[in-house]
Amino acid sequence: MSDLGWQRDGHDHGEMLAQELGYATLALNYNSGLHVSDNGEQLASLLEQLVSGWPVPRGTNWSSSGHSMGGLVARARRAMPPGAGRWRGCGA
Repeated sequence: MSDLGWQRDGHDHGEMLAQELGYATLALNYNSGLHVSDNGEQLASLLEQLVSGWPVPRGTNWSSSGHSMGGLVARARRAMPPGAGRWRGCGA
């Protein structure tokens, strides 16, 4: 599946959740040819870049949601060892 799986018949499930919860949405693609842990590392790196330029203080809560392999990539990002030099954040 792709990010289009979140949309159907004019309904965008991610946007609906964001509006109900008061969140901003971001959609990310990953390389399905890479190992899940490699994608998790790339996700951590992207999050570090995002957080450094995001206009909201670092302590602000956030949530991530992924379907199938996207959820595994998010979990791989969380499984990185503490002190690995990557932003880990919370939630998955």
